[in-house]
Amino acid sequence: MQRIRKNIAKYPKLKPLPKGLVKIYGLIAVVGVLIPELLAEFAISIGLINAEQKLPTNSNLWQTQPELRLSSMSFRELRLLAMKLKIQGYSSQNKNDLSKRVLSKIQCKNLNLFQHHDFNTP
Repeated sequence: MQRIRKNIAKYPKLKPLPKGLVKIYGLIAVVGVLIPELLAEFAISIGLINAEQKLPTNSNLWQTQPELRLSSMSFRELRLLAMKLKIQGYSSQNKNDLSKRVLSKIQCKNLNLFQHHDFNTP
């Protein structure tokens, strides 16, 4: 216990920041964060920015290339695919490692699983 007190005694006590400095930090926060947010919200509300643009749909490559398809799959879908491929120990792996194992299994067997397959069903 005394050892802890000695360590605490080594460090000087912190002094409060001057009020002017605190006000400057507050002003920087307002200028740097709040004003751009308000400007962006205003631009969206008056229609300068089209906020309803949809993301482009995936091309055919995303459906046929195993690397791309695996990267877009959910963790649940990956696990279902690993189960169908009879990969051992898939339940204890993270998404990245499981993707690598599934990809190597697909490439090893030269499988073409991604043509018109839905992995949402067990």
